[in-house]
Amino acid sequence: MVKKTNPLEEERIVTTSCPYNCGSRCLLKVHVTKGIVAQIGTDQRQGPSLKACVRGLAQREVLYAEDRIKRPLKRIGGRGEGKFSPISWEEALETVSGELARVKKTHGVNSVFLIDSLGSVGCLHGARRAARRFFPLYGGCTKFHGIMSFGAADFASNATFGTIMDGASPDNLLHSRLIILWGWNPVVTRFGPQTAWYLAKARKAGTKIICVDPRQSPSAQTLADQWIPIKPGTDAALLIAMAHVMIAENLYDRGFVDAHTVGFRRLPIT
Repeated sequence: MVKKTNPLEEERIVTTSCPYNCGSRCLLKVHVTKGIVAQIGTDQRQGPSLKACVRGLAQREVLYAEDRIKRPLKRIGGRGEGKFSPISWEEALETVSGELARVKKTHGVNSVFLIDSLGSVGCLHGARRAARRFFPLYGGCTKFHGIMSFGAADFASNATFGTIMDGASPDNLLHSRLIILWGWNPVVTRFGPQTAWYLAKARKAGTKIICVDPRQSPSAQTLADQWIPIKPGTDAALLIAMAHVMIAENLYDRGFVDAHTVGFRRLPIT
């Protein structure tokens, strides 16, 4: 007689990826025993790999945290008082659907402002597809313009390359003579599991790395040859000043600018 086993009682390793929205999606090896996450491992290869960071590896603590919100909460006090009471999922659904119906009838569909994005719950949003499928069926809504988390990067990339899909990869850092981490902390925020590794390798090969950041971040401490503690809110002023010096002292590649840029002569600082 063959004894049937419950897969939830077996010890197994589930291979998945990290859901945090740092741009990496690193490899996670989740050790599960009797339906409980025992520990989380990752890629162990040396060099460029899909190795997760401390935040990704600590998700077991997040999963079983005592203060983790596991049920919908309804505000019972005044706005800003921080008073909430747990309610059932059924009551939460009835409340949200009732308010959507009331607002639509009273103020019209354009009074509903949809702020959907990716973030760490991007896997639940379905890359924004779920909400953007629902609200046309609802009758419409008001959406935001642009991209919430990298609007400036979107503008700059389109102006520089003509697209945000420029095809650059972290290994291109190895061909740089100077790298500026402007308000960027790749040791923590990652943006690709290989990025910090390539930056460290580039620095070891002689590439100078400068970190411009109000905080002396872990990247400024471990990757940068020079840390410039800029005052918050003065980024644009510093960039304009740098451009002025480069132009006034003829420190830029005039031939490259003439051949590959548009509108340079219209800059007020020229």
